[in-house]
Amino acid sequence: MFKKRLLIAGIIALLAMAGVASGCRHHSTPEEKMDRVIEYLTDDMNLTGEQVELLDKLKSDLIIEFEDVHTARKGVHDIIITQIESDVMDQQQVMSAIDGVRTEVDDIISVAVTRLADLHQTLTPEQKAQLIEQLDDLKKLHGCGR
Repeated sequence: MFKKRLLIAGIIALLAMAGVASGCRHHSTPEEKMDRVIEYLTDDMNLTGEQVELLDKLKSDLIIEFEDVHTARKGVHDIIITQIESDVMDQQQVMSAIDGVRTEVDDIISVAVTRLADLHQTLTPEQKAQLIEQLDDLKKLHGCGR
């Protein structure tokens, strides 16, 4: 009886780990994820053509920046593997690679804030209120209630 329960618990744990490892990613590209977030945030906001163009510009700029971060992160991974394989770890080389990732993330922040400010200038007071409401809902959805 105990072995049967242990086997069932093991299978459940294995399925849970597989779900976490693969299912949580929704198998989406960064562009698809951004499209979903933009759609969620702007649903029922009656955006103008100019506002849609600004959102598209934000998305395309961020996609480029995300690719740069991805490349930098891959470089960090490769350097860490190389350093682990070596007899002596060159900490400065690892830190330099990590600093490269930080620089790329700073670039994302700069682009995002600039594009958001451009969009903000075009929003009506009603659209701002709707966007704030949607952001609050999104925050609650992810467990960070206001």
